[in-house]
Parts: sequence; structure tokens; C-alpha cells
Amino acid sequence: MLYDEDVTVEYVRYLTTLASTQTRSNQQSVILVDGMFKQEDMLSVEGGTSDNVSAASDSANEEVSLNNPTEHWTVEIPDDGNESHQIRYQAPEGQTEDVEIYVRKNDTWVQADTELMGIYHLFTVEGTEAEIAVCVYAKNITDDLIYIIPAAVVVLAVVILLIRKGRKKRRAKKEVADEEKEE
Repeated sequence: MLYDEDVTVEYVRYLTTLASTQTRSNQQSVILVDGMFKQEDMLSVEGGTSDNVSAASDSANEEVSLNNPTEHWTVEIPDDGNESHQIRYQAPEGQTEDVEIYVRKNDTWVQADTELMGIYHLFTVEGTEAEIAVCVYAKNITDDLIYIIPAAVVVLAVVILLIRKGRKKRRAKKEVADEEKEE
């Protein structure tokens, strides 16, 4: 038997990523949050400066040094039913190295476990609110000098050896020419 039945369906389009309105110089969002959001959901992101960031103690009652945070963000994520959310953070100038991200949990700054996806640093936060402090360190030239100085010494040694070898050949040719003239 077959029955004719009308079915009315309402599709709800989900967004898997919400973007902050704050952008970097490359016009990409500073913060992206992954989840199962509705079309009308909005991500609230405030901050950007390192004002009002204070160190807090960790579980061992030791100060967590944020080492001059570069940026401080407060993120409010729309409730989508998920207990945790993945956040993608783009550091200034798209810097992918020497970036540390801290998340405040129970008045304690905890360094987030991050991984890199392109120029975004990925980490997970619990709940729908997150306070984030970011420390971006300038590349230290002394790190590069460890490689530059030995390479320069090797290049200089090769140049000196080539010059000496060229002089010896010229002397040998000159001596042979002088001997031929004497004969």
C-alpha cells in the first residue's frame, strides 16, 4: 500500500565558523570560533590592547609570568550546545613563531596548547566565554647569529684558500717562464 502524505520541512542553516569584526592588515579576522551556530548568531570580541592584564597564581601558587602581553581579548561565544569551542587566533603580522596564548580559567592564566593551521593558532576553550592574553615575542637576532657566524667563517676560509691556490699557480707559471727565458 502506498499513502500520499505532505511533509513540511523547515531547514535551519548552521554556520560552522563565526568571525570577529576585528581584522589584521591582510583583512582577515583576528579571531575565528568553530561550532554549530545559527544564521543570526554573532560573535562578541572585545579588546586588542594589553591593558588590564594581570598575572594570577596557578595551582602551585606561583606567579604565571605573561611576559608583557601583546594583546588581551574577551570572547563571548553564542550558545550552540557544545561544551567546548575551537578558537583560531591570528597574531599581528601573521607571526607563526614565538607566540604564546594564555586562557584565564578560575582567575588563573593557563598557557593554551596550540597548533598551527596556516597563519592561525588553534586552541580549545571550555564554555561560551573566554579571556585570552597573547604574548608575541620579537625574533631575537642572536638566535640567527648562531648560524650566520659559522657560515661566514666557512665562506671566508674557502675564499682565502682559493686566493692562495691562485697565487701559487701564478708563481709556478712565472717561475717556469723565467726558467725558459734563462735558457
